[in-house]
Amino acid sequence: MNNIVRVATCLLLCLVTTTGPLLAADRTDELKQEMWSSSDKDFKVVVIPDKWKDKSAVIIARLNRFEYRKQAMAALLNINQYNHYRIRLNDKNAVNEYAEISFKSGDKGRARVYVGFKVIKPNGREIIVDPATAVTMERKGSDGYAYKKIAIPNLEPGDILDYYICEEEERLITSLIEFFDPIIHNLRQEYPVMKQKLQFKVQRRCYINLRSINGAPELKLVTDEEKDEQYYSLEDGDRDGIAEMKWLYPNRDVPTVKFRAAYASNKGINSYDVLLGEQGEVKSKVTADELAEVSNTMLKMSALYAYNTANKYLKKNYKGPTDNFSVAKAGYYYNRHELLGKSETLTLQNENLPTEREMNFIASFSTFLKDEDIPHDIVVAVARRISSVDDVIFESELDYLIRVRQGKDFLYFSPYSIYTVPGAIPSSLQGADAYAFDGLTKASRWVPQRTTLPAFTKDDNVNGTTMTVKLSPDLQHATLNVRRSVMGVEKPYDQYRLLDVYDAIEEDNKSYAAYEYEYPSKKKKEYMALQQAYQQNRSKTKTDALKDMIADDYEFKADDPTDLTILQTGRSDKDPAMIYSFTFGTDELVKKTGPNYLVDIGKLIEGQVSIEKAELTRDQNIYFDNARSFRYTITLEIPEGYQVQGLDKLNSRVENAVGGFTSTAKEENGKVVIETYKHYDVTYASKNEWPNIVAFVNAAHNFTGQKILLKKK
Repeated sequence: MNNIVRVATCLLLCLVTTTGPLLAADRTDELKQEMWSSSDKDFKVVVIPDKWKDKSAVIIARLNRFEYRKQAMAALLNINQYNHYRIRLNDKNAVNEYAEISFKSGDKGRARVYVGFKVIKPNGREIIVDPATAVTMERKGSDGYAYKKIAIPNLEPGDILDYYICEEEERLITSLIEFFDPIIHNLRQEYPVMKQKLQFKVQRRCYINLRSINGAPELKLVTDEEKDEQYYSLEDGDRDGIAEMKWLYPNRDVPTVKFRAAYASNKGINSYDVLLGEQGEVKSKVTADELAEVSNTMLKMSALYAYNTANKYLKKNYKGPTDNFSVAKAGYYYNRHELLGKSETLTLQNENLPTEREMNFIASFSTFLKDEDIPHDIVVAVARRISSVDDVIFESELDYLIRVRQGKDFLYFSPYSIYTVPGAIPSSLQGADAYAFDGLTKASRWVPQRTTLPAFTKDDNVNGTTMTVKLSPDLQHATLNVRRSVMGVEKPYDQYRLLDVYDAIEEDNKSYAAYEYEYPSKKKKEYMALQQAYQQNRSKTKTDALKDMIADDYEFKADDPTDLTILQTGRSDKDPAMIYSFTFGTDELVKKTGPNYLVDIGKLIEGQVSIEKAELTRDQNIYFDNARSFRYTITLEIPEGYQVQGLDKLNSRVENAVGGFTSTAKEENGKVVIETYKHYDVTYASKNEWPNIVAFVNAAHNFTGQKILLKKK
């Protein structure tokens, strides 16, 4: 920053400091006038269409305006948001939802927040809520800001709530490129929308990425002659509501606008290729060559932090097969092993286990593969819930994998944690279109190759449970012995709860030199105490985690589990399943009815999702995170002196193109044996397939309500 800019910045900061309160008061009045006394007729409407009178609420009008500007002669950026809503509340659910509203307090950095809330009664009387009644919330938001909440008193069905929340922030420029938060705006909201306006105003050396997808209208460049300025605007309306819906990816299926502004100095734009177009001009399309360029840029930046010692280790110690896949796996497992120290430190600090940063992983593992002369690709894709790769306009939408080639076969590698294995692909990327770049070729010569990532099947993602049930002599208590095997994308859920770094250390010690923890500098005594405390509570910590899992899975109260045993960790691609066993009991499975007993046998397959009556009609496509299957085998010992009735109701079969649920029940050798199989065969289904999904999903849910009778002989 040159001296003139430094002086200008200091003068400006001093001016703002001394005049801030006065300017804030003036700005409060200005925004109140702009929001509530404007000529915008949409915010004067009080009548809603008859077709939406049975909806919980109707958005009469909404305005979302975003402004970005680099200040002249100062290293400062202005980032402003103006949000205005006018909502008709039709029932008590809507009243309860809007009885309290939270907003940023404006106390972080150089940010100010201006708010206004008023209620319009059916007779036209307006009640303005004093913003001073807002109270500061105890916890800060995930964005680091403190928040306030304000109560909207005396709301009733039939009221109109008209409110605005405006945020204005000055931010010091601290890097060559400043990216503002991306805006992804779905035109369909929870409630029907009569009118909505979306506006972006970008000025002075800022760059614009903007794309309308899924049938959303294009934004238009509007010229305001009076203010001598231009901005991009979309005016839209008459959109039906889209209530919270199961298995929906709104950004893939709902008309959506994606936008992001950025500021870049000349040096920044010349040094880094990060999908920026020309100053002041909209960039709405990214080519495959541009994806190659931005990938190279990100890779070069990450190469500075890439760390790899696998080549040296393998050269000295590896005696296994020398094919591409085997050597790549060996390098991957060794690098994963190197995470143990960091993982133990974070465990002792009660923090989450680490996963290698994506681009650091790509840079370091690609370097390892190059040194081993192993053909491989750097693969760039976009999570299925975010976008198609053809609709990318932000580099932050991109995810990366390594793909090793062996003849015509591929093996994929993703950033390692202490639980990941070669061949695993995050479920968010399975089946996604992608581009591959040859990792052995100079990036300047990359030729993008279009590809589709593999999508694992229901047979790859399997959750299998075997359970034996024994009733107490008085038939009031049931003891359940459970053995569970989990493979594929469902596995990390169990691993992160029931395994820990010491399981990984114990297992890795069989393959590598005995692990020794390297204590943080000058903190050996402190961390030895932490290790001792952790080990003392380790068993209880795992049991408590299992207890929570049981509470989430089953729709009855359970005793604390016992006898948790890890039979297989699932940390090897040769033994990919995590397998464990445990025991727990319950008093809620059996109910006495006269001399007989009813057993809630259906509840033993865990709680099952159901499609309610209001959800039977659907106008959006269906997106599952992954194909998957669940198998249950339940064996109940029949108490002596009793016979079983009702097994016939446990036999069912619903199978179709998108999934299925099958259950069988039989009596053999004094036991009831029940087997169920539920499977989701696809990751995407058109809305026309919804009845098929409803059929097998509700069949599984209905099974949980089935009972059998133990009848006294």
